[in-house]
Amino acid sequence: MLKHINVKEDILKDEKYDYLFSVEKINELAMKGASFREAYREVGNSIENDTYHYRNDDLKHAHKGSFGNLCLDEISAQFEEIFQKFT
Repeated sequence: MLKHINVKEDILKDEKYDYLFSVEKINELAMKGASFREAYREVGNSIENDTYHYRNDDLKHAHKGSFGNLCLDEISAQFEEIFQKFT
């Protein structure tokens, strides 16, 4: 079954997925000095008023758990450590 799966690599470039990046926009505003509350309100209002648009094709996530740093080795090690307590 997996042989027949086709990955659409540029699917997130479709504007209908822009809302997925609302958190990115909030973070961007906060990094520029806005409080999180102010940034959240600004982005929320722009979504509500249908003026929201965000596009950044150069996202580089590095925090733990992000696309760029899944920490799968750490998760596996923690799982094994806990699993050993049950055996």
